[in-house]
Amino acid sequence: MERTQRVRRSPVTRRDRWPVLGWSLLVLATGCADAPLGPTTVDPIDLAAEWETAAAGTVGMDHRTLVAAGVRAASIDRMRSLLVVRNGRLVYEGYFNGAGRETLADVRSVTKSVVGALTGLAIEAGHIESVHQPITDLLLPGPDVPLRSEHSEVTVGHLLSMASGIEWTESGSLGYVDWITASDHVAYLLERDFAATPGTTFSYNSAAVHLLGVVLEDATGRSLPAFADEVLFGPLGITERAWEPLSSGGRVNGGAGLDLRPRDLARFGQLYLQEGRSGSGRILPQDWAGMSMDPLKGPLGSVSGMGPVSYGYLWWTDERRGAAFAWGFGGQIIYVDPDLDLVVVTTAEWRGVTQDEGNAWLTEQAMRLVTEGVLPAVR
Repeated sequence: MERTQRVRRSPVTRRDRWPVLGWSLLVLATGCADAPLGPTTVDPIDLAAEWETAAAGTVGMDHRTLVAAGVRAASIDRMRSLLVVRNGRLVYEGYFNGAGRETLADVRSVTKSVVGALTGLAIEAGHIESVHQPITDLLLPGPDVPLRSEHSEVTVGHLLSMASGIEWTESGSLGYVDWITASDHVAYLLERDFAATPGTTFSYNSAAVHLLGVVLEDATGRSLPAFADEVLFGPLGITERAWEPLSSGGRVNGGAGLDLRPRDLARFGQLYLQEGRSGSGRILPQDWAGMSMDPLKGPLGSVSGMGPVSYGYLWWTDERRGAAFAWGFGGQIIYVDPDLDLVVVTTAEWRGVTQDEGNAWLTEQAMRLVTEGVLPAVR
């Protein structure tokens, strides 16, 4: 399926781009194991500006450990990038197996966390009253929106927390694969029965987050890409992105259809680390980032390579370490640890892996790259 055309807009600021000469360029050029330790906290950086780089030692990270993490990443056949940001500065940037700095990464369900941010912005702008507003107040009626009385019990917050109550098994016969090939993506979900009272049960559901994207489009009167460009990507200085178009309704895939460059994924993670602020201004509503990364549903069991997890508003929570992460199929991760002032990004080539075996293996490699490769570098 063709993807939407890459969009390029003039950035807020632009410096000369560095050539990509090798996977270890940044850490080897700036790393210094015996450099003095830097501050543990910094003022919010301007996220629309180019990334400032720093030697690992100046921000309290061990250079050799980061180099080892890069070697580990390069040895994983499908790994495409590893980026590490501490104290608002880029301290490691590696690209592997044919990828480069300008390569757009298809980040699958990391898209959901972006839709979560857009929901907060729509609420702040008054397009949506609150997370407690029923979706039936916001969805425009039509033949592709078969609403029933039961849908009035589903709120925006239920979609944000994967608790719509609609019958769903993400990897099953009523799951993602059948949904993405359906002739009508909204109706496919809304025609399902309810398996639980809305708000009571966590059930991971990509179609429900796509529905949230439709709610945003109907509430704002703009397409999801246009709204994102205006209120999120533009203020973040993100000038290139792509969305997967769907075959029905002229819409894009709001559940798992976004492509971004790894540096821009790091901007998004840093936005949440900075509690929605950018420089002296604010992009996200106050408290939205914290509310999104707080565990609302869980504990939900253990993820191999990470440990026990919970769920907030379209963000996962690392219960053991008090961090949060956006997580996409096949090793796409934005890991945000406010206590460590740390953001880690991994991307990988997921195409061709199977749901149960290849995805599980690649996801574990990415998770361990974060928890066993990067986190030990923090002094």
